[in-house]
Amino acid sequence: MLAQCWSTRRGLATRVGFGLVLAALLTASLPAAAGVREDQRACQLGYLKTLKKGAPPPQTRNPAEQYCIALGYWFQPSPLPRDPARAAQWYAAAADQGHTGAMVALAYQFEKGHGVAADVQKAWQLYERAAKLGAADGMFNLYRLYTTGKGVKIDNTKARNWLEKAAAAGSMDAKKELALIARGACEAPGGDLAISAFAAYGKKDYATSLRLYRQASDLGNTDATVALGQHYAQGLGVERDLKEAARFFRVAAEKGNPAGQAQLGFAYEEGEGVPENWAEMRRWCEKSAAQVHPLGLNCVGRLYLFGMAVPMDRAKAIAWFDKASDQDNPYARWFAMYLRKPSNCTGYRSDWEREKFFGVCIDPREITFRNSKERTTWLAKRYGELEAEALRNWGSSSGGGGACEGTGGSSSGGSCYNNGGYRYDPYRGSCRGSDTHPC
Repeated sequence: MLAQCWSTRRGLATRVGFGLVLAALLTASLPAAAGVREDQRACQLGYLKTLKKGAPPPQTRNPAEQYCIALGYWFQPSPLPRDPARAAQWYAAAADQGHTGAMVALAYQFEKGHGVAADVQKAWQLYERAAKLGAADGMFNLYRLYTTGKGVKIDNTKARNWLEKAAAAGSMDAKKELALIARGACEAPGGDLAISAFAAYGKKDYATSLRLYRQASDLGNTDATVALGQHYAQGLGVERDLKEAARFFRVAAEKGNPAGQAQLGFAYEEGEGVPENWAEMRRWCEKSAAQVHPLGLNCVGRLYLFGMAVPMDRAKAIAWFDKASDQDNPYARWFAMYLRKPSNCTGYRSDWEREKFFGVCIDPREITFRNSKERTTWLAKRYGELEAEALRNWGSSSGGGGACEGTGGSSSGGSCYNNGGYRYDPYRGSCRGSDTHPC
């Protein structure tokens, strides 16, 4: 079962921005990449920021700095140019000093032959060395090799042992794999039909993809059931029907499909095919996140970002978006970086909120909204307070020493007038009357 699981993992649903998009999420190109991407993020925010773009990195014997330099040569954007060979050299220097992250990254390069001559035995040795030093990524990659038989004999007992150790050590990839195994996703019926359905979808032959996904769903393939829901949500090969979409999402969700759980959660957020219910959104999205699905992780991040059924908390939102971005969710990756700059607004839950309440830009920790009506009421109040404050600063008709009065003018009806009775801007001293009546 394990051998089939790693090689056939597929997800069929992702959400980018505020819309639904149908896509295939194939196995990540970098095995056990979550930990490496976490390290890349730390280096980008730390040591790599000290390097001058285009200049060679300074020589250092610090293994953490060597590892960051290697990541800089591997991942882009970076102050260093993309150069897998140099990355391997710096990884090796850090690995020689016991840096387990460097061991895993270097092992991957040997496994794939990127920047070095391919050598699966060296890869296996480095993964094992890192694993024995406690690196969850090394453990997970040993599971992967024993599952696929790459460089070693297939051994399901050793594979399962390393997988469980990796999960216990905190590997998100291992936890995700165990969740897939637990719900039988590795032996999902109708897999060939689902693959053919996706091929038809790629050709925009939605009538065929709909028919094939339906056949796979009837056989019990819950990923296909989610894909059916998205066909109805977007009107692909069928008339758009949000109620029918939500029904398919629920069928998959109740059978434990994490993509279906997340999509049902999003439906409850917007009231699409089901009544708006943010408590239900939280319940289903947390179920999905517990299976380390990128949609569920991203959804929980949104909950904390906008205070939907949980206390609003920027730091917790960033943490959840980090987890989702490590599972290749581009929406979450953008927010994870954007929110790290304190001056950036928390954001708006929808285009309507942005247009209606543009300028409301604060982080009210601990405030919780039960539904969109509560959030809209709060935003409207804050918007009114900001408008009132702006009028006071300008100088309202009731006086109060605003900017208008401070420059010797008088305010009336929201406008400022000089002693000649003409409108002008007290901040710039420029005339706001006619050209024939200068200030």
